[in-house]
Amino acid sequence: MKLIAFIVILFVQFLCVSPALAKPLDKVNVQLSWLHQFQFAGFYAALSQGFYKNEGLDVTLLEGGPGVVCNEALLHTKVNYCNATGSVVQRRVAGEKIVVLASIIQYSPVVLLTRKDSGLEVVKDLIGKRVETMSAGLPLVSIEAMFQSQGIELSQLDNREDTVGIDLLLNKTVDALYGFTSNEPYQLALAGVEFNAIRPLDYDIDFYGDVIITSERELELYKGRAKRFRSATIQGWRYALKNKVAMVDHIIEHYSQNKTKQALLAEATVIETLMLPNLIQIGHNNIERWEATAATLASINTIDKDYSLDGFIYQENDVESTYRSLLWIGGGFILLCWLIGILFLNNRRLAAEVQVQIVGKKNLQEAQDAAIIQAYTDELSGMGNRRSCYEYGAQAVEHTKAHKEPLSIIMIDIDHFKKINDEYGHAVGDEVICTIARVIVGRVRETDIQGRVGGEEFAVILPDTDIKGACSLAEEIRQALESTSVVVDDVTINITASFGVAAFKSDRDDICSIVKRSDVALYRAKAAGRNIVKTN
Repeated sequence: MKLIAFIVILFVQFLCVSPALAKPLDKVNVQLSWLHQFQFAGFYAALSQGFYKNEGLDVTLLEGGPGVVCNEALLHTKVNYCNATGSVVQRRVAGEKIVVLASIIQYSPVVLLTRKDSGLEVVKDLIGKRVETMSAGLPLVSIEAMFQSQGIELSQLDNREDTVGIDLLLNKTVDALYGFTSNEPYQLALAGVEFNAIRPLDYDIDFYGDVIITSERELELYKGRAKRFRSATIQGWRYALKNKVAMVDHIIEHYSQNKTKQALLAEATVIETLMLPNLIQIGHNNIERWEATAATLASINTIDKDYSLDGFIYQENDVESTYRSLLWIGGGFILLCWLIGILFLNNRRLAAEVQVQIVGKKNLQEAQDAAIIQAYTDELSGMGNRRSCYEYGAQAVEHTKAHKEPLSIIMIDIDHFKKINDEYGHAVGDEVICTIARVIVGRVRETDIQGRVGGEEFAVILPDTDIKGACSLAEEIRQALESTSVVVDDVTINITASFGVAAFKSDRDDICSIVKRSDVALYRAKAAGRNIVKTN
């Protein structure tokens, strides 16, 4: 049996590596969308750590920049894969045979930046102003969608091409600079320039950030290659996020010295926040999210309303995986014929052992998946838990420091919760908690961080929100709770809560210090008679 097992292992290893050993490495060109920076760290890591080579690929990364646009024509002539943005769906609907392999950055970092002293704070303020809305002569889709969502056509603006750096905003050559939240805000902060950030996300333009695309032609001509490229790139991103400092040093040494180590590390922090790697599997394509993006574009007449996304999203069981499947089937059949006599004598024992392993692996994977979800979720309310709030809250505070944006925290405590438990029982108390959770979740943004952090205590962390905005939301939640009740055995239980609000003040702040000030404000609210909002 040991000899059989050894032969089987050798054969399986042969099947796994044979595509790479059977011929020289496939030469592959990848077009990046911008200049070398941490935004592409997953590609750099896949190269430096040999992940591409292990998949039989010889990858060349082509630096992007202003005017670089990846389309079907480029994919048919010069490159095999591209780093692109979520707005690429527009090209697919327009008839280009583009396929999205993987979604890397879950939320778009796209932003328009204006000087604080300009008074330009919302999109309507930009009518008639000099705004970077174009790339290679074409509208930047998410920016155009943001304006059109507010009834503003680009023809009402003085449209400019996107540029590198912040100089045009510093010298007031443009009124609104196109950039990424991971780059230009940090540069402006270093320059001592206060700014406003106008983000498509704030206008419900929720596109993916970075995605990897290829062409249907690539999938048809080079079967199995896209799957190998995708796998190696995702592996590269996992490595890059676990080794951010090492990757920053690698970028400076091998790719570009245009950004300082501090700037690259700040970018890395923002990129990780936008990727949400602890919540969403790197590379995951959410079909409903892509449909929502297309629906948004259709609603503002950027694409036809009778669009179709058939064939746009890569499926691992597509025709390109046929080669590997046939190899396994054919090889397995040959191996089966060769070993059938011996296996017949030992089949019961072997089957039992294999079944135990399969069940064990399945149970382990399910347990790991459940553990990850459980680690960040409050079991009763379905909200985030204390760990979720503090970990993601800490990331939000670091982002606030890097980009000089506001941040506020609301702490919420149910009034007289012990009395409810004592009089009606813990089951009713649980229903009250779940009711309050629904009210809170229904009123916060997707970008906010919310969770149950104690028995009857909740937290809401509000990035890019000053204390005035946080108090307004707290009062809205307070009023909603005040008009909400739980009915038990014909008895109506009215619900109220006390609120404490505090804001980020300086770079000396961390998540704990802001929560502490919020708690102090919460104590003041309780001392003032409960069912009230207090600040600190």
